[in-house]
Amino acid sequence: TYGHDNEFGFDYLRDNMAWSQDELVQRGHNFAVVDEVDSILVDEARTPLIISGPADQATKWYGDFAKLVTRLKKGEAGNTLKGIEETGDYEVDEKKRTVAIHEPGVAKVEDWLGIDNLYESVNTPLVGYLNNAIKAK
Repeated sequence: TYGHDNEFGFDYLRDNMAWSQDELVQRGHNFAVVDEVDSILVDEARTPLIISGPADQATKWYGDFAKLVTRLKKGEAGNTLKGIEETGDYEVDEKKRTVAIHEPGVAKVEDWLGIDNLYESVNTPLVGYLNNAIKAK
């Protein structure tokens, strides 16, 4: 197979973003003879290979949830497990890197979004945005 170093680099990046075997563009990796390898490893290495695309709806949701979590109150981590009443709208266990959203927090989020059930299957992506926004806070 003959090609330019950028082509092989982008093919490698695309293959690592593929969701299925059908989307792969490279064949198996075997051997390579590289002419002018110093040019590729030194000179071309200064130019990053970046695959980008248009922003999707997720960008809007991340911004919206970043604003929303500023209205939520952080509670004490571990109270639920200790049998102590929950405090705040959510708690963060930094050791386990997890977020637990309490009922008052869920109610506030549902009210803000205008939905009846945050944990309904159609709203599953929203829970991810909420968790990420709380972790980022």
